[in-house]
Amino acid sequence: MEKNIKKEFDLKIVQKPFLIKLVLINYLNDIDLYSDNAKFIREIKGDIWTRDPDDTELARAFYKKFWGDIMDADIGIYRGDTIISFNTIAGGFIRLLKVYKDGLKMPSSSEGRLEVIKNSVEVPYSLKEDFSKFKEKYHSLANFMPLLKQENLKYNLNHVKNREYYDFPDGFLKDIRDFYLNDKGNQAFHEENNKKYFNSFGKAEEGYRNYIEKNYLQDYFLDSNYKEGKILRPPSEIKFPYSKAIAEKLNYDEREGVLLYIGTFLKNALDIIEARGDRLRKIHLF
Repeated sequence: MEKNIKKEFDLKIVQKPFLIKLVLINYLNDIDLYSDNAKFIREIKGDIWTRDPDDTELARAFYKKFWGDIMDADIGIYRGDTIISFNTIAGGFIRLLKVYKDGLKMPSSSEGRLEVIKNSVEVPYSLKEDFSKFKEKYHSLANFMPLLKQENLKYNLNHVKNREYYDFPDGFLKDIRDFYLNDKGNQAFHEENNKKYFNSFGKAEEGYRNYIEKNYLQDYFLDSNYKEGKILRPPSEIKFPYSKAIAEKLNYDEREGVLLYIGTFLKNALDIIEARGDRLRKIHLF
């Protein structure tokens, strides 16, 4: 039995056969009908097996509980994904700061990027607070989901979302909708294994609705048809500074546009994570 659980969850060490299930039960056991979503939006840190919060033992137990009907067939082909990224938005913001223009090397970690923002005299207190709140909540169960990730797959969905969409999930979801409703979307979605994964939720409009609802992604949208997404990725008119070269070319109005967008992003990201946390709490209760 211990060997089977080790194989199923791809763990390096398993001390007890029930360890995976027990860790989630222990984490959620004080949630009751009148509690809030705190357990689902609390920061998850790496464990003894991995430094990646979305691939920890706790995260894997979470995927198994909430996606069991999807993942029972072969959990080994899935990998946890942090849906809304901190580093992309924080990196773009830091490139607008004088300290970066003066030669600061961009920190690679989210902790390092948050410290730059918090220590900058250019950043208003309210924005520091919003970045701090987002940093605390982005590595939480409410911002995790499993995505198809086979190591030998050329167009790995986990990697496609990260590389081609800069980790902005609304663009990713828009193309998933286009895949289901128009048989278009990202070409990577039409690769054999990815297509099989998407089709496992159904086809056309029914498949798209199932994909959103079975992945608990309803809170990313403004409408019940899951067509109009809440703004996370930069609108086309915003010149988001993905690089130093872009940042250096921004004029005053373009820079102000980026700052306004970042404020909108942080509000939407926090609203989505908290709402999804509450949605997951209610599912856990009932």
